Amino acid sequence: MKRVAQESLRRRVQPYLEMLVRIEVAKAIEQSPDLAAKYLPTSPEQIDLIVGADEAAPQVADDGLPLPPPDVWELEGDRDGAPHFDAMVTALGSAGCTPASCRTVLDFGCGSARLLRCWHGHDDRVLRDLWGVDINATSVQWCRTHLSPHMRFATCTTLPTLPFEDRTFDLVYACSVFTHISELAESWLLELRRILRPGGFAYVTVQDQSYVKAKLAQPASWHWTSAFVHDHAEILGRLGHGLEIVSLGRASKDAMVFHDRGALLESWSRYLDVVGYAEHAYDCQSAVVLRRPV
Repeated sequence: MKRVAQESLRRRVQPYLEMLVRIEVAKAIEQSPDLAAKYLPTSPEQIDLIVGADEAAPQVADDGLPLPPPDVWELEGDRDGAPHFDAMVTALGSAGCTPASCRTVLDFGCGSARLLRCWHGHDDRVLRDLWGVDINATSVQWCRTHLSPHMRFATCTTLPTLPFEDRTFDLVYACSVFTHISELAESWLLELRRILRPGGFAYVTVQDQSYVKAKLAQPASWHWTSAFVHDHAEILGRLGHGLEIVSLGRASKDAMVFHDRGALLESWSRYLDVVGYAEHAYDCQSAVVLRRPV
């Protein structure tokens, strides 16, 4: 009788223990700076993944494309990508890259395609091959279901490798992505260089001294990023004064990485030509415009 009771207890308790172990292991993996190939799976608490057809009719935006549901939108800092898209087009244009010349485009860190959708219908005379990649499998799955065939999507990891052939893209852009990449930034930059065609452009936003200055000018209550910079004002104020990079919470996907502008441009110019720099191009972030030499 005792053995039967023990077995009954084991069957009831074991699923909860297994769940707790999975949670703790996942937390340890996320917080470890030693592991690189990470991504955010759909329903990570489930052992089995079953993806059903999305039969609910999504809300349609003014551009004629479906809008993500709130649980996907909330992953974005801002729903409207048009102002950031316009700022990118302006910065690229100043460097000699026009939208008409961008026929193959990659949004690196696309999220729910907030910026990528802005290319749709931008110039109907230009046929474009539009791609988006992200480590968030939930966002990618929604995009794949609702924004195809206009665009194509793939889930990637934090390991610096992408599923594209050499010299594929005319333009690769990464908005608020390198702001979360610490020691692997150069490796990722080289991967973007690999998939750019000769003469192709990269547009990358970063957090530099101008970002810190702008956030300190805001009340700490303005936004969580403002409070974050206020809380770390002393260490961030040393950028360019003995410090080149400050990476806070570097093991997390939400790591906050700050650069000294001079050191960053000197480093990145070893791999790509720096052809433009724009402050406050992505909210308070600065944008670096790079070009792969011909």
